[in-house]
Amino acid sequence: MSTVYIAENIKINRERMGLSKEELGRRVGVSGVTIGYWEQGKTAPRMKKVEQLAQIFGVEWDQLLVNEPVKDINGIFDAIPGMDSDRKKALELIMKISDEDLKLLLSIMERTLKAD
Repeated sequence: MSTVYIAENIKINRERMGLSKEELGRRVGVSGVTIGYWEQGKTAPRMKKVEQLAQIFGVEWDQLLVNEPVKDINGIFDAIPGMDSDRKKALELIMKISDEDLKLLLSIMERTLKAD
């Protein structure tokens, strides 16, 4: 039987993205207090909310449930070939911006790369 890590994974992913409990709660339609309860393991989100969280965090829903949390984000980047400190910093910053700003950034990047 797999160990359930959802409480830790919600907190780690929320912090990785630079979201407050209240902001994450707004995105999934619950209160910041509810997010706190989920992160503490006092309650657990229903499957629909797990799917919403996974979409926000950019992971598969099952990764939130059973994957052991990666506590050090550097461990993720170390496995990517060619990952230097500038690329790592860029990815860390991208993970913290809003969905709306991300779309704008992608648009700018696409136009810039097409111009080259």
